[in-house]
Amino acid sequence: MDHKNKPEKELYTVLEEKIQNLVRQKEELALRIKKLEKSLTKLFEKYELIEEKTAASKIKFDVAVLANFEEWAAEMERIIQLTKEQYEHTEQILKEYQIKLEKAREEGLQDLIERIEILQEKIQINRLKLPDLEHLNKEIDEIYKRIEKIK
Repeated sequence: MDHKNKPEKELYTVLEEKIQNLVRQKEELALRIKKLEKSLTKLFEKYELIEEKTAASKIKFDVAVLANFEEWAAEMERIIQLTKEQYEHTEQILKEYQIKLEKAREEGLQDLIERIEILQEKIQINRLKLPDLEHLNKEIDEIYKRIEKIK
């Protein structure tokens, strides 16, 4: 995105919205990880309970049931790992957007400061007529207001 072609406010709004969406996505992923880990814990608890009951009743524990539990546990661990990777990726993208937003703000401020300096030079060099001077002063005031909003 070329931020020079967009008004500063629109650029900041877009970046801030992306950051908010990434923060929300990151929170959802963290919640999903917790739920998956809780489900995995429950799965192991059920497995242990079944194992205890079969041992107490001296019933042979079905090998197929054991294989299913191991398969489910492995699949859940894989899903948890993928979700954690997605969380980390989202966190990295979030950091990049925060850097972009800060850079855009700095560049926007620098651009506004340069414009003020140019206008002030015009005032000093040309010793403008009063109406022109008033117009330039208004323009400088507007730029200062935009700087304050950006900060």
